[in-house]
Order: sequence, then structure tokens, then C-alpha cells
Amino acid sequence: MRILKSLVPILLVFSLSACDRTGAFGDVSSIVTAMDPDLWSQVENDMYSVLEPTIQTVAEERTFTVTFQNPGEEMWGRLRQFKQLLLVGTGSEPWMAEAVDRLDDVDGERPRIAQVRDVWARAQLVTLVLLPPGGDAAEALRGELPRLQEIYDRQFRDLALARMFISGRDSALVDTLRSQAGFSLLVPEVYDWAHRDSVYIFRNDNPDP
Repeated sequence: MRILKSLVPILLVFSLSACDRTGAFGDVSSIVTAMDPDLWSQVENDMYSVLEPTIQTVAEERTFTVTFQNPGEEMWGRLRQFKQLLLVGTGSEPWMAEAVDRLDDVDGERPRIAQVRDVWARAQLVTLVLLPPGGDAAEALRGELPRLQEIYDRQFRDLALARMFISGRDSALVDTLRSQAGFSLLVPEVYDWAHRDSVYIFRNDNPDP
């Protein structure tokens, strides 16, 4: 089981902050996952496999990093203020109550996945996997993992796109390429471009090409 050593420095810093700090902390690509420890021990490998896929950029990198936390431990009071939470249970657990109270249809079909925002901190997204009471919880959770992966994959793509175009969109270049080269391409404003004969080169030199 992974431990939370990497989160301890962050927690120490925030423990020294003012008590009225309400903004979520951590990175959106870090998913703090809480569920019954016995359930986690059965699905740990499945969770890592589904929620930590690697993609090829300039190197192999994970889209998200999953960290398990036992919600019955004292540290949960701080970790539940992270930006990205994944809570798994029937919804009747005390540590899920505040998030479940935000749902419009608490008694809907189970199992199902729901999302609520800003439960314990601002700018926070809480994803709930609500399992039916009784039965095989591990099997029910595994059945929801493909859907859960779709949700996080879409979120990752939206985040990546937003980060890519944080400098703005070079709309003028679209028109230039269409008139001069016969094709169009939308790139961020910080991109440089050049062409040599029929070869067009687009790259971001900030900070490195």
C-alpha cells in the first residue's frame, strides 16, 4: 500500500496557516481516494491500473496520481481539503455524509457515480462512487471503473487543453494559413511558426523548444 510521505510537507505547511483558510490545496492531477480499508485492499491494483494510465508526451507520464487515505484516521480531516477527492462507499458512512447531502437524488440507482463541488474547500471537485448496501462491494466498484476512467480521462483532456491555450488562441494565424497554405491550424499565441517550401514548423520556445 502506498503511504502519504509525499503529502506530509504540504500538510505541515498548511497546519501553520491561518485557521480560516478555505481554498482547496494540492494539484488537480493528484486524486486523494477514501474508502473502507478492507475494500481498498481488494481493489488497490485495479484502481491504480485504471486511474493512473500513462501517456506519451516528451516522456511517459501518468495523467493522475492516486493516493489512498483511510478516512477513519486523523489525517483525513486535512486531506479532505484537497482539490481532487474520490470517495467510495454506500453514502451512509460519516465521512461521506457532507458530500452526499449535496446530491439531489440520494436514493437513485446504485451503483452510480456523481460529482459535487466545494464540499470542504473552494475550487474542489469531489467524485462519489455510490455502492449498493450489502453484496460484493469490490465487484460493484470494479464494474464502475470503466465509467470512472472515462470521467477522469475527459477531465484530463479538458485540463490539458485549458493549460495549452492559457496564453490565448492565435486566431489570426488560422486565417493566414488558410489563405497562404490551404489549411488551418489553431495554436497558442506563444507558438512560433515558419515554413520551408512545403514544410510548416510550429513550436513553443518558452521555456524550451
